[in-house]
Amino acid sequence: MIRPFEYHAPRTPREVTELLLAHPGAALLAGGTDLLVDMRAGVVRPAVVLDLKRVEGLDECRFDGGGGPSFVGASVTLNRVAGEAGAPDFLREAAVSVGTHQVRNRATLAGNLCHASPAADTAPPLLALGASVRVRRTDGGEATVPLDGFFAGVKRTALGPGEWVLGVEIPPRAAVSRGRFRKRQRVRGHDLAVVNAAACACPDAGTLRLAVGACAPVPLVFALDDLLPSRGAAGAPWIEAAWARVAAALRPISDNRGSAEYRTDMAKRFVTGMLAELAAGAG
Repeated sequence: MIRPFEYHAPRTPREVTELLLAHPGAALLAGGTDLLVDMRAGVVRPAVVLDLKRVEGLDECRFDGGGGPSFVGASVTLNRVAGEAGAPDFLREAAVSVGTHQVRNRATLAGNLCHASPAADTAPPLLALGASVRVRRTDGGEATVPLDGFFAGVKRTALGPGEWVLGVEIPPRAAVSRGRFRKRQRVRGHDLAVVNAAACACPDAGTLRLAVGACAPVPLVFALDDLLPSRGAAGAPWIEAAWARVAAALRPISDNRGSAEYRTDMAKRFVTGMLAELAAGAG
């Protein structure tokens, strides 16, 4: 049962910040697909809930397929992201992998990150894309926090008291960049990831980023630019070198969704498979 709480529906970012400062410990409601479940289970018991859905500017969703920066506001749902033709295909694939269609009509991209689950499905592709979160500070200013520094632990972020996320920023992408997303779950359709992973390569720019989720307290990201093979190089020793770098950083646990050994094996399958596909696509 959800305990009684005070409800506010602010209309401006300034109102949100003022309410957060006036009510320390207040919970932010974007889609509510995590918050309300936790409230029913008694995991969290906020005295005050702030609904962000009516805050001006948070419904902005802009994907620039022409090489410009992209932005997804904090109230933009996963189904909306999945339906954006300009969004990277592997980010759209990750968005569709979250929950059911009904859940994605409520769940938001920013909320999936702010819940800070190590298994968040949109985290790997966004990390591979070099995304950041735009944060509203208590003084009314804004800051950009790289996503690989945003996660501070299981269900913990780098946000300070009174700070909150305005949206997600994705830097410009080269037209020839390619990405992959993988997810292993117990049942098809709506289960949390046992392991998820994503990779994004731009051979012309000489960049390769790879991310793995559900294998450590936070999603992990790796810059593998130095391992990219020269064009026309035969064999795949660089893929094994990339996996060795990833494997050294993994800290999987055993739980009711899978053992640590299974998670490691699946992570290896995903990492080596995605890199082989990207290499083949690069000719």
